[in-house]
Amino acid sequence: MVNGVAVGGGDYGVLVYARGQSYPKFFTNSSLPYYYFCAYDPNGNLYIDGYGSNFSTVWLAVLCNGSDTIVPLNVKEQIGYPGGLQWVGGLLALYDPHASTLYRFAIRGSKAILKGTTSLEGGSDVSQFWIGGSVIVGGNYNADSVSYWKYPAGGAAFATISNVDTPQGVVVSRRR
Repeated sequence: MVNGVAVGGGDYGVLVYARGQSYPKFFTNSSLPYYYFCAYDPNGNLYIDGYGSNFSTVWLAVLCNGSDTIVPLNVKEQIGYPGGLQWVGGLLALYDPHASTLYRFAIRGSKAILKGTTSLEGGSDVSQFWIGGSVIVGGNYNADSVSYWKYPAGGAAFATISNVDTPQGVVVSRRR
């Protein structure tokens, strides 16, 4: 079973802590050496990104719910750096912090099909991001700030929280 708390474990693979378990189950694929960010879709499939062995190739893969096998996805686009992932609106969003670009992919079998991109001006060191409705929120590590962009339009940030010491990740509560 895949569902649980998933952690990208660098060169260890993906660790998944099932509900109530204090020890993870490890998942790896020998052709995928460095694991970074993870995101679940509504069906419990786990998407992972990372680097190849030469640190110049970014890959994207899926661990389907109920499977023990991480399967690489065919991605035609050149992505410069593995960044945060989020399932939103039926698409997998992957952010490349070096290109300041959010890629939106439809997943069809073993293919990741590009459906659009969003450029975030000033978002060069945003690793993790959060998308909610028509807003993207991301922490900019080098600028010591958290910025807000329109989704999916992107462009210049419409709001910024300054003096946030080297933010690594963000999440927003939707408390009602």
